[in-house]
Amino acid sequence: MYEERSYRGIVGSDLKRMTVIDEESDLDIQYSGEIKGIEQELSGLRDVLKKQIMREPDFLTSLAPIPSLEDEHPMVSHMKRAAVKAGVGPMAAVAGAVAEYLGNMHPECEDLIIENGGDLYVRSSRDIKVLIYAGNSSLSNRIALEVKAEDTPLGICTSSGTVGHSLSFGKADAVVIVSRDALIADAAATATANMISAKEDIQGALEFASRIEGVLGAVAVIGSSIGFWGKVKVVPVRP
Repeated sequence: MYEERSYRGIVGSDLKRMTVIDEESDLDIQYSGEIKGIEQELSGLRDVLKKQIMREPDFLTSLAPIPSLEDEHPMVSHMKRAAVKAGVGPMAAVAGAVAEYLGNMHPECEDLIIENGGDLYVRSSRDIKVLIYAGNSSLSNRIALEVKAEDTPLGICTSSGTVGHSLSFGKADAVVIVSRDALIADAAATATANMISAKEDIQGALEFASRIEGVLGAVAVIGSSIGFWGKVKVVPVRP
């Protein structure tokens, strides 16, 4: 089912912009230069996932890591490795996987931001601010991550127990994870958000995130409470 992304269009940008939709995948892409063939590339990555699910049904349903098989597509193996590091099922990394693998197919774009259901692959020639959407929290759209150009490419992925249809066992309004690997960022965001049901859980969840290999920084929001750890700079945004 198509779900309108009501948070799109909030962040101003002078980059070119396009939307690509293929079944459940709904990508918002901002880019410089020219970009061609991304619709076919997205379809190809989705075919990879469908074939893996037919071969290995647990790939779709498991909530815990599963072992690699012989002759897997590199993206599938990458998803499984990220899942092991975060202690979740491989599909917890799927949005980050699609965003990063599409991004890597277009090195010609100096600036490329691929957003896939709140999960970002970011390559930028300039410093940018990434707005944090946290549902009904009073902090939603009022804070942003400041991202330095020299730190990109990055994966910046968000999980929530109150926004969207993705499975979460927690009640966090937003958990944002930053990593140079978008698949790790995605899987770690899911795992960390699962741990937060009240503001008292924030510190322990951030400590958990800090121990996941490849995680550079984390932000957690529940209600009016926020916590952050690592290489992240949170800045206010004027309403």
